[in-house]
Amino acid sequence: MRFKGEHDMKTRTLALLILVVVSAMLIAGCTQPKVTTLPATPEVSEKYPGCPVVTNDDYNQREEMVFNDVRGYRFAEVFLQCSKTSPCYNTVGLNYMGDRKDSVPDSLLANFSNADVAAQYKVPSVYLNGPKIWMLDSIVIETGVQVRDFDGVKARWMAYSEEAGETKPYEPFPIARTSTFFWDGGKPAYILDDPNGTPWVLKSYNPKYVSESDLNTLDQKLNLPEGWKFRVVTLPEDLIEIPVNGSAWIMQDELMGVWDKALAGTGMNYTP
Repeated sequence: MRFKGEHDMKTRTLALLILVVVSAMLIAGCTQPKVTTLPATPEVSEKYPGCPVVTNDDYNQREEMVFNDVRGYRFAEVFLQCSKTSPCYNTVGLNYMGDRKDSVPDSLLANFSNADVAAQYKVPSVYLNGPKIWMLDSIVIETGVQVRDFDGVKARWMAYSEEAGETKPYEPFPIARTSTFFWDGGKPAYILDDPNGTPWVLKSYNPKYVSESDLNTLDQKLNLPEGWKFRVVTLPEDLIEIPVNGSAWIMQDELMGVWDKALAGTGMNYTP
C-alpha cells in the first residue's frame, strides 16, 4: 500500500531522483514497485542475536515506497529492541480512522503495551517512539511489504538503529535506512546549529511537548547546550537528504524532537 498526497513530486525533484535511480517510483503507473527479496538464512540469527528471524524484515520482501504531503503528518515508530540492533517499524500509510494525516489514532494507543509486544515478538524489550509530527514534505524509502500488528497498531519495517530508546539529547547517532527525504523549497525549515557550525534540520516533533505555534520560537522551549543556536529559514530550493552508504546521522532534543544532519556532502544536497 502506498500513501500519496494530493500532488505529485515537483518536476525538478523528479529530475534529481532519476540520478539516484528512484524516479520510476514517482511516475505513477509506469512501472511495478521495485521489490527485493533476500533469503532468511541461519546467519541471520547470528547477526541479530536475540531477534528472531520473523522480526528481521530486512531479510523479507521490501519495496521503495513513496509518501507525499507528509508535513504535519502524525505517525509513530515501534522498535523491537534486540541485543545489538533494533528494527524500526513505522505506521505511515496505515491505521486510518477518518483523518488521512493521522496514522496512529489515540484510540489505538490506549491499550498499547510494550511488554505485550515484546512477548508477542519474543524480544527483550520494545520502545514506542511517538506519536510524532513530521516536518519534512516527501519521502522515498525502502519499506517492508509485510504489515505487522503490534498490539493493534499496524506498521511496516523501515530502518535499523543501535540506539533506539537509549539516546541522550543533542548527541548524534547513526540510523541505517535506504531513503530520500525532501523538505520543499519555499517552505520554512527549522535549524539548530551546533557549536561546530553544523546545521541540523527538524524532521519531527512530539506534539505532547510542542505545538505548531511553538515552532518559530522553539529555542524558548528547548534547553539548548552552550554554543547551540536556533534559526528559521525559508528554503531557497528543495533540501534533499540521501544517506551516505545507507546511514543517516540524526539526534534528538530533550522534548523528543528529531533532527537530521544538514551539511552538504554528508547526505544533503546543500547546507541550509
